[in-house]
Amino acid sequence: MSLPPAASVLVLLSAVAVAAPRLPRDNLLLYRGEDGKPKPVTTVEEWAKRRAEIVRKFGEIVGFAEVERFIPHDAAMNTPHRLARGLPLLGRMHGPLADMEISPAGRAAEFANHIEPGRALPGTRAGTARIRSWHPTPAERRLATQAERLAEQVTAGEAGRAARLPRQLVHGDFWDDNAFFQGQDPAFVADFGFMAEQARIDDLALTLYYADTQFGLATTQDRIAALRPPLHAYASGLGTPLTGAERQALPWAIARQPLWGVGGWVTLLDDEHTARAHARATSPAIRRALHAAVSTTRLPTITAGVRATQTSSCQCVR
Repeated sequence: MSLPPAASVLVLLSAVAVAAPRLPRDNLLLYRGEDGKPKPVTTVEEWAKRRAEIVRKFGEIVGFAEVERFIPHDAAMNTPHRLARGLPLLGRMHGPLADMEISPAGRAAEFANHIEPGRALPGTRAGTARIRSWHPTPAERRLATQAERLAEQVTAGEAGRAARLPRQLVHGDFWDDNAFFQGQDPAFVADFGFMAEQARIDDLALTLYYADTQFGLATTQDRIAALRPPLHAYASGLGTPLTGAERQALPWAIARQPLWGVGGWVTLLDDEHTARAHARATSPAIRRALHAAVSTTRLPTITAGVRATQTSSCQCVR
C-alpha cells in the first residue's frame, strides 16, 4: 500500500552510506544472529545486517521501502527547539499510518524500546527475577525493588485506561538519532525497523520520556513546563485531536517507559554482561519515574499538569 503524498516525505527510510563505528558491547543497537538471538552491533558488518533487517521490516509492513544512500544533515532532534520543530512530523505521520492495513508480521517489532501495558508488571517481574539470579550488587537489588514498585503503580494507574485506546501503526523510536535536521529544519526521519501496532500515545510517550531524560530537570514543576512545548508541537500536527481518554492515559504511558528496560531488554538479552550493563543504564530512569511520575503523594500534581498541557495542546488543532 502506498502512502498518501502528504506523508511520503516523512516516511523515508534512510540507509546512510557511512561506516558504522565500533560500538561498545553494552549498546542497544541489535541484530539477529545466526542462532536467532539478539546480539549487539559492534562492527560494520553487523551494522549492515541490522540495516537489512530494518529494510525488510519496513517492506513487510507497507509493501515498499524508499531508500536514499545519503541525505545531508548536521543535527539531531535533541534540543527543545528541534523537538518543537520535529514533533509536528510525528503527529502528521500518525494520521496516514492509522489508515494503513498491517500484516500479522508488521504488528509487533522483534526488538523495541516498548512494553505493552499488560506486560509491564509480569515482564518487569521476569526481569527482576533475572537480576536477582546474578548474585546482584546492592545497587542491582535496589533497582529490582524500585522497578517492581514502579510497575505495580503504573499497572494500577493504567487499569481500565489502556484497553480503551485505539491502536494503529506507529514509528516506534522517534527520537534524536532517527529524526535529523539540516540547520533548524527537519531533513528526514529514519529507522522504521521498530514500526508496530500500538496506541499512538505510546509513540508520543517514548519521545517525551527521552526528552525529559535529556533535559535533566529536577523539580516536578520544571519537568511539566519543559514538556508543554513538545506536547503542543505534536498536537499541532494531528489531523484527529487527542481524545479525553488519551489525555488521561498519557501520564501513565510516560511513567511506563523505563520499564521496557527491565521488563524487556533485561529478559531478552542472552549475554549477561550486556543485560547487566543495560540494567545499570536503566536505573536512573526508574528512580526518576518513581520520584516525579508515580509517587503516591505527588501523582495528582503530575497528572493534573500533564492533562492540562494536553488539553491546551489539542485546542490548537480543533
